[in-house]
Amino acid sequence: MLTVDTSVMDDAVVVRATGEIDLHTAPLLDEPVRIAVESSSPRVVVDLSQTHYLDSTGLAVLLRAHKQLREAGRSFVLRTSQPRVLRLLGLAGLSRLMTIEPDGGSAGA
Repeated sequence: MLTVDTSVMDDAVVVRATGEIDLHTAPLLDEPVRIAVESSSPRVVVDLSQTHYLDSTGLAVLLRAHKQLREAGRSFVLRTSQPRVLRLLGLAGLSRLMTIEPDGGSAGA
């Protein structure tokens, strides 16, 4: 199960996902992330601090958003301290590409 909510804080659109992101739930994350990317906000923060599982489908959503924002000269921030999520990001090499901040960081806290 996955729940996703979106808010605007300071200069960022924050998309918060709670639960598990897999093949079946990734579309629930993809739409709000896509809408955030299409907004005029200079930063998009995807908060996975309450996400306990992430598979390659979820990684694809994050990577696509990161790429689109980078090409537009805007910022993508991933917020998480979840060990499983951080491990997957590291294994996929995305921890070197993306800005990752721990829970409670400054990007639209």
